[in-house]
Amino acid sequence: MVGSTAVGTPRGSVATTGVSTAAAGAAGCSPGAALNNSSNGYSNSSCCNGVSAFKSVLPLEASISDIVHRIAQEVLQPILVPSQQPSPPSPFTFTHLDQLQQMLQQRCPSSSGSNTGTPSRRAAGGVAAATAACRGSNSAAAAAVAAGTAAAAGGSRSEEALGGLAMAVAAALNTVQLLTPEERIKCRMLPPDRSYETNYREWRDFLLRKQPTGASLSCVFGRGMLRSVLLCCCSSLLRDIMGGPLGFCCAAVFHRLCDEASLSIPARQAALQSLTTQDPTLESMLVSESGLGFLSRDFGSAREEESGLISFACLTNDRQPLHSMALVAAKNIFSRQLPKMPREYIVRLVFDRNHYTFCLIKQQQIIGGCCFRPYFKQKFAEVAFLAVTSSEQVKGYGTRLMNHLKEHVKKSGIEYFLTYADNFAVGYFRKQGFTQKISMPKERWFGFIKDYEGGTLMECRISPKVDYLRLFSILNDQQEAVQRAILRLKPPRVFPGLTCWQEDPTRVLHPSEVPGVVEFGWTPQAAADAAGEAAAAAAKPLHEQIVQVLDVLARHHSAWPFHKPVAKDEAPDYYEIIQQPTDIATMKKKAKKKQFPNKAAFLSELSRMFANCRRYNGPSTIYYKYANELEKFIWPKALQIQDTQETAPAQDNLRQ
Repeated sequence: MVGSTAVGTPRGSVATTGVSTAAAGAAGCSPGAALNNSSNGYSNSSCCNGVSAFKSVLPLEASISDIVHRIAQEVLQPILVPSQQPSPPSPFTFTHLDQLQQMLQQRCPSSSGSNTGTPSRRAAGGVAAATAACRGSNSAAAAAVAAGTAAAAGGSRSEEALGGLAMAVAAALNTVQLLTPEERIKCRMLPPDRSYETNYREWRDFLLRKQPTGASLSCVFGRGMLRSVLLCCCSSLLRDIMGGPLGFCCAAVFHRLCDEASLSIPARQAALQSLTTQDPTLESMLVSESGLGFLSRDFGSAREEESGLISFACLTNDRQPLHSMALVAAKNIFSRQLPKMPREYIVRLVFDRNHYTFCLIKQQQIIGGCCFRPYFKQKFAEVAFLAVTSSEQVKGYGTRLMNHLKEHVKKSGIEYFLTYADNFAVGYFRKQGFTQKISMPKERWFGFIKDYEGGTLMECRISPKVDYLRLFSILNDQQEAVQRAILRLKPPRVFPGLTCWQEDPTRVLHPSEVPGVVEFGWTPQAAADAAGEAAAAAAKPLHEQIVQVLDVLARHHSAWPFHKPVAKDEAPDYYEIIQQPTDIATMKKKAKKKQFPNKAAFLSELSRMFANCRRYNGPSTIYYKYANELEKFIWPKALQIQDTQETAPAQDNLRQ
């Protein structure tokens, strides 16, 4: 039985004319302390712990990725490259190069031989170990470095280590989430940024058009976007750098990023002072916020996976202590998110050796999982439990978890998923490709899976030809291929601009006189039809406008809990708490019977539906979040309704 889950300025358009050269902070101190140190006696030739102040040698159109790589070289090259001269003790001297390489490969052992996986994930692998080793490197700082062949080998390893460390910083920049211009204005502690609105529009366009094709923010944008990111997302960026392999020299990296972005000392101080006012968590955006639609629901979680923020593991009861602890954490999530399921039953299935639990891990914590039992001879698997912790729902984690599970069982020859879903989970599983029409022969599954009362049997066929982890990018490539084919068959034609108004500014042109309008397919009859449709839309009765708005609301992917009245067997105390219940179906019936006398009456009941949901459900539940998401989505459309007076039928009036 399965319950519901919750599921910039581009490079080349930089307006800066120069790069300031502020002194970098000490590696062993905080960025704020380093800033105070650098503000006293600020000069281009200042140095900190033996490392001279940063001076940009990159062109103005350099990408953020180039800037980050250069900064990593400037900070670490004197440390990692072997030298004939013994280096003096320094808080960020790192002489154990082999140890650094080993730590960077701890979570990705295959990277040492086959060099597989993304550089950012390989670099993010040794976060804690690299930081700990860097703290203990002072004792070996004064040791002399061997020369000869050992020096040459160390140099090549240094370049590889620098690349991995630079990618770790770039990954932190790639996952930043900018505030909307309105939200940024409300944050009074943030320093001003004249180009923020332009950069925000460019960033949104990048999310919609370029990021789905595999492009990264650090490779597309340059100093202009870097400046806006530093001023707006200073807290999350510093936290990610501190938690990465370069955490031991976070202050130096931060201030040299500020150097490249031409941030003055007062601007840096203002950005650091705003740390306490910012949200300290990096979260995936809601689908409605990204505007990418359902197919990209797991897009944010996929980027988090690439950056090493989340990972997946398939576990079973093999008596390994760490695996048992992870299964207990998954069991606790199932118990909290599926309160109607007996806890003893959940424990029995999770720790049954025939069952497997596919876990979602975020920052070394289990935040979700799917317990399933494969039947290898019958080539199908039964999904027993699937849940994501309430604080991480509505972020695409459930979709990403299911996509990973499909790819995982595909390797074992599994062709179908079967599950009994309750009424709250049917909508989720439909989005994941499940259907109530069972196409698998009954003799293959009948008698194998557990039957539940009140559940809906659903099936999902797993196609061996589909890469579910790249589903959105595949569909995006297909869409672009179709668009290119259309352009080849019908190339775009550009017509010259109009010059008639230069001679006679008062002249009025007929549409047929505008070049390209007739070629596009305009006819006088089409213009008359369009005018008639606009007039008909303006004169549409109130009840038809309301039904149209409710139809749009019902088609939203998060509206499934609001389609019908709440059943008493699902929430026995609902009607004791909610005195005036309503839902989409009820409002649609009232609209068709013309029982809404005006626009205000409909808006009042629509608002009451969302308020009822928030009153009955806690802020941490998926339904509370769905109510906020739907209200934000439908309210502007509801306000566009033209208010017209309507009289209900006589029989309805008598009944009332």
